[in-house]
Amino acid sequence: MTAAIFKKFLWAAPTLLGVVLVTFVLMRLAPGGPFDREKAMPEQIKKQLLSQYKLDGPVPVQFLHYLSDLARGDLRLSTKYRNRSVNEIIAQTLPVSVALGTAAFVIAVVGGCTLGVLAASMHNRMGDWVLGLVALAGISLPSFVLGPLLLLIFCFGLGWLPPGGWGELRQLVLPALALGLPYMAYITRLTRASMLEVLGQDYVRTARAKGLSEGRVLFVHALRNAALPVVSYSGPLAANILTGSLVVEEIFKVPGIGPFFVNGVLNRDVFVVGGITLLYSALLICFNIIVDVTYGILDKRIKIA
Repeated sequence: MTAAIFKKFLWAAPTLLGVVLVTFVLMRLAPGGPFDREKAMPEQIKKQLLSQYKLDGPVPVQFLHYLSDLARGDLRLSTKYRNRSVNEIIAQTLPVSVALGTAAFVIAVVGGCTLGVLAASMHNRMGDWVLGLVALAGISLPSFVLGPLLLLIFCFGLGWLPPGGWGELRQLVLPALALGLPYMAYITRLTRASMLEVLGQDYVRTARAKGLSEGRVLFVHALRNAALPVVSYSGPLAANILTGSLVVEEIFKVPGIGPFFVNGVLNRDVFVVGGITLLYSALLICFNIIVDVTYGILDKRIKIA
């Protein structure tokens, strides 16, 4: 298993290189530049800035200089936030985004698996139909629609929770719900379908014949195998939550990495966009490797290639 994991990390290197190349080239070829402002900048000053940030000369040469700095772990200085390095920005904002993403991930997985098991246990009864309708509604509402609705209800309507900010546990509730509920709805349907298939197998009937409680049969014996599709989905889920947090952080004014990425795109801040894209790509690869390992632990028949 260790050799297989090491092999996957080796294959990740050219993938990340491709991500860096595509991101850098697209940002440099996009209309506008990092130093274009509403008020025109003197041409001589603009040339000095481009030279200072190593953005003068042909794009291939610029990329090679950038790649050389990346190899030393230097993500360079931001062209928008002067005297602030991309390393510093990520170090300050990533913990906030990780905390929000972790809370949303827990809501999605724990809530979705629980509701999916309950729906399967009430198959073709009123509870199953109600949970199915709720899950369908959740899938139909993306985070950027659900976020304002939650603000309207729980902040401006009921006054229970603050509209945004960061630092208190109650300020985490609404953005985590806005980010996690759509995915919880999808996992609910995924778990329900998988549980219905598993509940008809012999080992589940044997567990019931032994006199085990229904809760133990459902959440210990049946859910172990029914959770395999959820485990497969958890890698892309983590990536979707990370990228989805960019919009949610803007809505709830969470001081995470999202606003810097959005402003970086708008301001053609190639190094901020490149650094954050590289970070998210690396996290996505790590999540998928973790999923492969977890899948192999849950099902011994599966070998990690």
